[in-house]
Amino acid sequence: MAFAQGSRSSLSFIVESTFGTTPAGNFQNLPFSTHSLNLTKDRVAGTDIQSDRMPRVDRHGNRQAAGDIVADLRDADYDAFLESAMLSTFSTNVLKVGTAPKFFSIEDYAADIDQARLFTGMTVSTMGISLAPNQMVTATYGMVGKDMTISATEKTQDAASGAAPFDAYSGTLAIGDVDGTPSTAAIVTGMDFTLTNSFAPTFVIGSDSAPQLEVGRAEVEGTISAYFEDATL
Repeated sequence: MAFAQGSRSSLSFIVESTFGTTPAGNFQNLPFSTHSLNLTKDRVAGTDIQSDRMPRVDRHGNRQAAGDIVADLRDADYDAFLESAMLSTFSTNVLKVGTAPKFFSIEDYAADIDQARLFTGMTVSTMGISLAPNQMVTATYGMVGKDMTISATEKTQDAASGAAPFDAYSGTLAIGDVDGTPSTAAIVTGMDFTLTNSFAPTFVIGSDSAPQLEVGRAEVEGTISAYFEDATL
């Protein structure tokens, strides 16, 4: 029996209107470099002491989905994930930190063995962006979600946009003071930053998956490396 090959897999998604519930409609194909989406389950063990030293109770506990999606950043295809990371929506190509979470159902389909894993209630908990000369602009989306199920039926997908990924030469970098006017900086050799939302499942009695996720503050930190030209930067 053949094993699933990573080169034959695909990712697709649909935006949920109700947390953890996959809506009707076509999924959107998602170009990606690699991912580590997976289901994790805790264990619940009994504590009775037996004369033969053998435990009698060992059960599955809380369930949650998590993992990273790594991709070359490009126009359009990841707009919904950028909005999820910022808890906001684009307004004339401007995206600011907000308070409205966006959740997805994400399918990981293995075409060679015709098996699909459907992750529900997924959102972007962390987002890391990396820019450097002579490479593509890469984005890592740290996902947190509710649950996962397995199916032998692939969701119908709409094709990705086909947009080319951004590289280090695709635009200009401008830096300025807060509320100031940014000016072009042509001496930067690398920039990496991470946005952290700290999403976490809220487990309750009566269900092994969370009915909702809680979110923390939006925290951004990173590094910039540059040539020392003058005191401007």
